[in-house]
Amino acid sequence: MENRVRVANMVNSWAKSSNLKPKDILIAAELNGFNLTQSDYENIRRTDGNHKIHLHLILQVIQIFLLLGGAETCTVDDTIEAIMRSEADNGIEVEEAIATLKTLFDPNAVEWALRSFKKKNDLLFSPLVKQNLEHFVKNFDLLIKDRLQDFVGRDWVFNALQEFMTIHEQGYFFITGDPGIGKSSIASAIVRKYGALHHFNILSESINKSSDFLPSLCAQLILSYGLLYNDLPAQPDKLSQNSYFLVKLLKEVSELIQGTDEKCVIVVDALDEVERPVSHRIGENLLHLPHLLPKSVYFVVTWRNEEDDHGVRPNIACSSEELPVQGKSTKNENDIKLYLSQIAKRPLIRQYFRNWKADIDDFISLMLDKCEGNFMYLRHIIPEIEKGTYENLPFDILPKGLKNYYEDHWQRMRGRNSSAWLQYKLPIIRILVAAYKPKSAVEIAHLAKVHLDWVNEVLSEWRQFLYVINLETENGTVVRQYRLYHASFLDFIRENKRHVIGEEIDVDQTRAEIAEMLLIEKGLERYLDDPEQNTE
Repeated sequence: MENRVRVANMVNSWAKSSNLKPKDILIAAELNGFNLTQSDYENIRRTDGNHKIHLHLILQVIQIFLLLGGAETCTVDDTIEAIMRSEADNGIEVEEAIATLKTLFDPNAVEWALRSFKKKNDLLFSPLVKQNLEHFVKNFDLLIKDRLQDFVGRDWVFNALQEFMTIHEQGYFFITGDPGIGKSSIASAIVRKYGALHHFNILSESINKSSDFLPSLCAQLILSYGLLYNDLPAQPDKLSQNSYFLVKLLKEVSELIQGTDEKCVIVVDALDEVERPVSHRIGENLLHLPHLLPKSVYFVVTWRNEEDDHGVRPNIACSSEELPVQGKSTKNENDIKLYLSQIAKRPLIRQYFRNWKADIDDFISLMLDKCEGNFMYLRHIIPEIEKGTYENLPFDILPKGLKNYYEDHWQRMRGRNSSAWLQYKLPIIRILVAAYKPKSAVEIAHLAKVHLDWVNEVLSEWRQFLYVINLETENGTVVRQYRLYHASFLDFIRENKRHVIGEEIDVDQTRAEIAEMLLIEKGLERYLDDPEQNTE
């Protein structure tokens, strides 16, 4: 009954908004050969649920509305919803209804509206097929949520992207900038704003290969657009070796959304963190990004500034635009000021600058100078200020720039207790830096060969550098895992060789030592001579 009332109200609303009266519809029906009587119309108008809403009546009224210029009120989406919901109540043949609608409206618009309805109501795939496809999709929800915490500004980026998509029928939109400038946060905001399909390359989790990217994106395309596939190609390895299947899906999506306002937006973050396999050839795109894109398909790709980005920049033959995010630019500094104006409202931050007889403007001016346009610096140092790390130091003594902040933190952690530093803190940090995947505190203690309490102490001290993942196990318990938050800290470790004996961190050597220890524990010493083996 509820569905009949819904449809009756919808049809009656069309008539009212089009200023149509029963007499108008009857005259139009007679002139155009429709078999529609006064009682038929009254049945449609009734909202007491006692009369069935028949498919042929709905379609005939729609045709009349269109003939009388009522297309603006009789939309494809509303019509699809009316018919689909009536089908459940009255047994209407959907295929017959859809075929008729495609003679009244643009066929692509009808098909898109139908798939949109099915997606909204979770009717696109059977539970088994959906579960199988979702298995391939990389889930970055926690990362996106984290990157969008306290997110402000960046309207100039969104405006530039929107303008690009308005001018060009398809293409690549590149966002570049220094490490820590906020590219991943911008990428996350674009995902949220456009509901974009996405992939985030994460070097510290070893999620940075075409075998991670291509199956995930292909599965997202099938699930999001209701493409007629129950699975990915049977040989996943071949799927990851070229972009053939991805391009095939993109073309199908492009054809599907023609005649609509829909745009397929795909975000790929941190292209510079992608692993270059031994077989990688000069001119070959990382992740096998397509050389050409079909109409209405847009890739938003981010990477860090490098002196030579030719190994990262995709080789393409379609429209493109690069938007550099520059630390000292007026637009970026305005965003930082907006961010700091919000941070300054926090009680502990307000107390910090008031202790030095400063006001909000003084605080914003100081932090703007110290951060050098880098949001990652602010993300790290704001918690330190709130913890009281700098409360006994002069107001302007804060380290300047991200690398100096890393060095300052390193020296503070080392200087408190040099014995503890070399005995257990440095070994723990080595594991965090070298680990391919996130590790639990227990795993870190095991690999570093130190006490669990010591691990928890270091994890607390280095909390602002770590990304925490809550992993639910098979028995329902939740285990916390940790990895380095940002690749810029890994760069700091690699680029700044420690000058104190025993303090060096050689990432490759540490990884080799971890692999050797795990192989021995598993009784697999025979693999120690094979450098290709990696059991972690």
